[in-house]
Amino acid sequence: ATSEIVFCPYNYLFDHNVRRKMKLDIAGAAVIIDEGHNIEDVCRSGTSIELSKAQVAEAIAAFNAQSIKSTPGYYADVYQFLLKILQFLERIINNTGEGQKEVVVRSHEIVGCVIDMLGEHAVELVRNLIKTPDNAKPTHNGPLTTYMNLCEDIANILHLVTKTPESYVIIIGRSVDINGEECEGMCISCMEPKVGFSTVAEQARCVILTSGTLSPMNTFEAELGVEFPIKIEAPHVVPTSQVYVELSDAIGEVN
Repeated sequence: ATSEIVFCPYNYLFDHNVRRKMKLDIAGAAVIIDEGHNIEDVCRSGTSIELSKAQVAEAIAAFNAQSIKSTPGYYADVYQFLLKILQFLERIINNTGEGQKEVVVRSHEIVGCVIDMLGEHAVELVRNLIKTPDNAKPTHNGPLTTYMNLCEDIANILHLVTKTPESYVIIIGRSVDINGEECEGMCISCMEPKVGFSTVAEQARCVILTSGTLSPMNTFEAELGVEFPIKIEAPHVVPTSQVYVELSDAIGEVN
């Protein structure tokens, strides 16, 4: 079924993986965002991912329990993808120096880091995982569904990382903040909101951004990586006839 008008929290649109899972098709749509003053944070968050080593280890254990890790096709690709990530995390964390909490991979090192993680065919591996059509994926109820979704979430973010490495930082360590908890893991953090905004703006017919606190607009244009062709700014000047101020030296006597 299709709808002419859809209302939803706008982070659903700008979260790369939520949009994919909900199959939100915005091609040719007019996207209207109200209270858009938080759009930058939403775009950065929607194109980042936090991953604990325990999550990946649980996924590997689930595949081992089902005895399907060697089954040719999608299952095997997912298993190998997650296994490579787990082995990479263990190697980096085990080699972290005494007293060193984390390793920070800067933008100029990002592509090399992904290749180190997934092998020389990393870009092709990631592309194959995210391009696999739904009808080519095995249907499976239970924990494997969760872990296949996890794999696709990681692959989709890594795809963005390889396309725009200058916009990312990767943090790996034995004490990384993963969803508010300090643990072993990896954060793939997008530093530029234009990455998330462009994934919507390039598909939509137009994006209308409204808020009472967007000024100065030139900073939003720079952060989102677009030029707003049409801008309307209200002066927001309150006439003196509407202002009343009274001072008192004792609490409770203000009228």
